[in-house]
Amino acid sequence: MPKPRVACQLIVFRERLPAEMESVLKDVKDAGYAGVEYGLAEDPAVLQRFEAALKEQGLALSGSHMSYYKLDQFEAHLAYLKRHGSKLLMISTTGDRKDGAASYRRAVKELNARGRQAADAGVRFCYHNHSWEFKEVFDGVSGMDILLQETDPRYVHFCFDTYWLADGGVDVVQYLRTYRERIGCLHLKDRKAGTFTEVGAGEIDWPGVFRAIEPLNLPWVVTEKDRTETDPALSARQSRAYLQTAVGV
Repeated sequence: MPKPRVACQLIVFRERLPAEMESVLKDVKDAGYAGVEYGLAEDPAVLQRFEAALKEQGLALSGSHMSYYKLDQFEAHLAYLKRHGSKLLMISTTGDRKDGAASYRRAVKELNARGRQAADAGVRFCYHNHSWEFKEVFDGVSGMDILLQETDPRYVHFCFDTYWLADGGVDVVQYLRTYRERIGCLHLKDRKAGTFTEVGAGEIDWPGVFRAIEPLNLPWVVTEKDRTETDPALSARQSRAYLQTAVGV
């Protein structure tokens, strides 16, 4: 069975971007990644540098990540993905959640519409979770329950983030098994003592995670670390090396 390719979410290099774009992508390539996940840069000069460096290093754009608050850029993201032959668009948050369940249900309508628009463009549209969707509960129904139950599975997929699943209080492996058919991508992020750590250095059962998603034949999985106290290039290398040696991807 084919194994997914592994990309690096460039958020781990946030302190070096965009100033050191070229050397960052070289570090990613040297670490053994096949691609990167990087949102559409709003500055045309930064976008040009990114695309040139991506080509120079022979890396693929695995997908793009955007905020719900920037849906006015949706068509630009689709064009960006098309230019790179990329098929994954992740979106985070549901906007202002002050109205509780009603806020989530408003977001559901938007996500369904945008998901259909993405599907028409050949792109898989994925909602990226955090932990609040699990922790916000309305009459026994969580925000995540609303998103899973009321979005259209034909058009809205999920990019489950393993750290935030664990932080939300669910069994990561069991949750991935239960909602396997909704998975469009996976963000591999480890958790140790309530904070971020490299893949394989924390509490998450990575062999179990990969057994859970194996039937899906996902094209990409993506390592991610929101913040790092160590050198980001070293952090990225450690996560990649663990996946190669312990999981075989």
